[in-house]
Amino acid sequence: MSVAVVLAGTLTACGSGSDVGASPCKLITKADVQKTISGMVAKEPSENGGKGYRGCSYGDAKPASSYYVDILVDWHAGRAGFNGERKAAMAKTGSVVRAIDGVGDEAFSYVAPGGFSTGAVEARRGSVTVRVSVTADDPVRYSKEFVEIALRRL
Repeated sequence: MSVAVVLAGTLTACGSGSDVGASPCKLITKADVQKTISGMVAKEPSENGGKGYRGCSYGDAKPASSYYVDILVDWHAGRAGFNGERKAAMAKTGSVVRAIDGVGDEAFSYVAPGGFSTGAVEARRGSVTVRVSVTADDPVRYSKEFVEIALRRL
């Protein structure tokens, strides 16, 4: 079984244009990953980032497992970034994009084509967007759970 999770979020710090905000590894923790994806033994996270975003990745410590969690927080995307991600998901050949009610101000899921079962949920609440991508047997369910966890912690 293979699991990859990507969380992308956008936060606008009150009164500042900085890229500083909650670490993505605090929005979705190692304990969250292990609790949500039964059977995953998450390694310690590694952080990454660039202009306007920060990321956090968890791999599975078990040999022969390809569970993977990647969290990305973009602090300045807002509604325009959310709409751009939705448009990009819709443009991928074979992707299935659906609106999701009850998550943030608006949300969508998509399942990408390919050999693995890969899907994602992206949600927006105010100026904040959060995207979680999972490769697993039920990727949209896992993605939605992680997005809801992250939105509660923003």
